[in-house]
Amino acid sequence: MNYLKICLFLMLQLCITSIHAHAFIEEAQPKAGEELDVSPKVIELTYDREIEPALSRIEISSMTSDVPIKTGKVQNAEGASNKLVLPVFQLERGRYHVNWFALSNDGHQTIGDYSFTIK
Repeated sequence: MNYLKICLFLMLQLCITSIHAHAFIEEAQPKAGEELDVSPKVIELTYDREIEPALSRIEISSMTSDVPIKTGKVQNAEGASNKLVLPVFQLERGRYHVNWFALSNDGHQTIGDYSFTIK
């Protein structure tokens, strides 16, 4: 019986450790669901841990098309290894979908998405 308790305890610890190892968004600009008056110059995602920009990505597409819109190259924000910045060219009015894939420096990956609108 003690062996079973020890095994369950160790499994729980492994699960908790793996959950805490993934990078999750703390802040996004533009925010999810936000309605903007003008096109953003960048998509900026701040994570809860350091991100590897060369192995992470942010893509933006119109809600009417799944084809990614041409953008600049994703990079870490200067002096902030937990923030990715994607330069964006002038976007027309409409609704946009942001897809992201983040690889934290410890090798764990996370994906997500959200949308925003330009009025």
